[in-house]
Amino acid sequence: MVVLGVVVATLGALPVRAEPADRPATIAADGEGNATADPPAAGPESAGPVESLGRYRNPLRPAAEAIPAPPEGESWPEGDDEEDLREGTTRGPPVLGEPADNPYDFAGERSVADPLFRYATPPPAGFTGASSIEPSEEQESSHFVPVEDRWRIGVPPWDRYGKGHERLDDYPYALGNVFNPYTQNLLKEDFPIIGQHTFFDMKVISRTIAMFRQVPTPNTPFESTPTPGQEDFFGNPNGFLFLQYYTLAFELNHGDRAFKPNDWRLRIAPVFNTNYLEVYEYGVVSPDVSQGRRRSRGFATIEEWFIEAKIADLSPDYDFVSIRGGSQPFTSDFRGFIFSDLNRAIRLFGTRLANRDQFNLIVFDQREKDTNSFLNSFDSRGQQILIANYYRQDLLWPGHTAQASFHFDHDDASLKYDKNGNLVRPDPVGIASPHEVN
Repeated sequence: MVVLGVVVATLGALPVRAEPADRPATIAADGEGNATADPPAAGPESAGPVESLGRYRNPLRPAAEAIPAPPEGESWPEGDDEEDLREGTTRGPPVLGEPADNPYDFAGERSVADPLFRYATPPPAGFTGASSIEPSEEQESSHFVPVEDRWRIGVPPWDRYGKGHERLDDYPYALGNVFNPYTQNLLKEDFPIIGQHTFFDMKVISRTIAMFRQVPTPNTPFESTPTPGQEDFFGNPNGFLFLQYYTLAFELNHGDRAFKPNDWRLRIAPVFNTNYLEVYEYGVVSPDVSQGRRRSRGFATIEEWFIEAKIADLSPDYDFVSIRGGSQPFTSDFRGFIFSDLNRAIRLFGTRLANRDQFNLIVFDQREKDTNSFLNSFDSRGQQILIANYYRQDLLWPGHTAQASFHFDHDDASLKYDKNGNLVRPDPVGIASPHEVN
């Protein structure tokens, strides 16, 4: 309390500098009309109030501006005579003078004293691409700034460690590029490519399988063998298998990227394969022993292609029913013990009771598999499959899921040899004759 009293007493005794009335502080204009300031002369200190603020030239008004005569029967305010007005001076500091024109009001449609509020727009994180959203409204006040592309809102950079964003450090909100899939990227559905709800997804997948194996292999003693003179039934069990897959998947879909299911989807995925097999006995690569012990093949196909559309919304909890037609993956049970394949089909599917229940009805018209790459070919197999299933989550107690399934298979009678010359259908056991399977 004592210290506070001393401070108040000291502040009350501080002198106040007053400008002398005979030398006011002015802002005059030079020969080119630029504002120049004349510093006020030092005057005596006084404890009384400031008697005069002096006169200031308004720098926003040209010095040579013509001043009209005062209205009839009126006069200029005291101290602002015609000579002072022609010199561009007025009472008070320049901040209270005539406001500047609004630099953003080019069309002159409205009179605004101050410019509209603008804020710095940092670049958004990741690789966003160009926005396809055209502005539909203009900013009308400084209270609201319209931002219509809600996906490309910029985030200020954050130097988390204060090291100037070193390359090997991990920073949030990092800028990306088209070849970086580990940050947000336009090519993996992080930003819409058309409007606010249409996204594009591109995947480039390389899958390599290299297998060294030992499998009991007969030595074909009565035909030809690379190791003659052996009496054992089994020959050299060693073998090497190599499979290389390259997949390019392209998808265009329309949705919200959240809980709401897609309104529609278009997907296509070509696959390219090379394979190589080497064994140490004849009759393995092909029944024809003249084909040797090595085989190299290549194959290309469109493994996945389909069109999907939502038929209806079933509830406010994003329950839906959709239909999909084309070559698509499907697993009928929990682990795929009964059926799991990617093939040509028409599927009706959806959810109920806030996604507690899921249902599927699908009909397959199977395509033939390539012999060495195991990919779908473009030939029909003559097999039709019907599957219907229904899942119920939290049945009896939480966490327990039950499923009911129905499977029907119709396989036409056919005779099929694969590309290596092996009999595939019917199964070469007993009397091998074509027969129908239901």
